[in-house]
Amino acid sequence: MKTTIDLPPGLARKLKIRGITQSQKINVMALKALTASLHIVSQKFPVGRRVKLPLIQCRHSAISAEELTPERVSEILLEQEMESINNAA
Repeated sequence: MKTTIDLPPGLARKLKIRGITQSQKINVMALKALTASLHIVSQKFPVGRRVKLPLIQCRHSAISAEELTPERVSEILLEQEMESINNAA
C-alpha cells in the first residue's frame, strides 16, 4: 500500500542521513522505524488485553430502588436533561 505522510523537516533530514549512512532508501528506513515502534507498543499494550476494573465489595446489597441498572441510569440522565431544559427556560 502506498501512502503519503508529512514529516517535520528535522525528522525527514535525520531519516535521509540515516538512510545514506546505512545505504538504504528512505521508505525502507521509515518502514523499519514504524515496525519497531509498533512492536514496542504491542508489547506494552497487547491487543485483546482486558482492563480489569476494581471490584468494590459493599456490606449490604443495594435497595432495588437505588440499584444502578442501565434503565435506572437512563432515567437519571433523562431527569437531569429535563431539569436542564426547565432551568434554561
